[in-house]
Amino acid sequence: MLVTDGSDLYPAVLTELWPSARHRSWVIHVIKDLHKLVLDALRRLRRGLARRGKWGGSDDS
Repeated sequence: MLVTDGSDLYPAVLTELWPSARHRSWVIHVIKDLHKLVLDALRRLRRGLARRGKWGGSDDS
């Protein structure tokens, strides 16, 4: 098994060098990528709510 940082540069080269080896990313890199996706989604949500007003809904009470 080969463990790398998840770069797109590795899979093709590693498959050529060691065709039977399994390629895995470090867990910390997977968590980092997920963390970035969650933060990006929250940022977009917050901006969308800010555009619609303080409570994010319509003016109907």
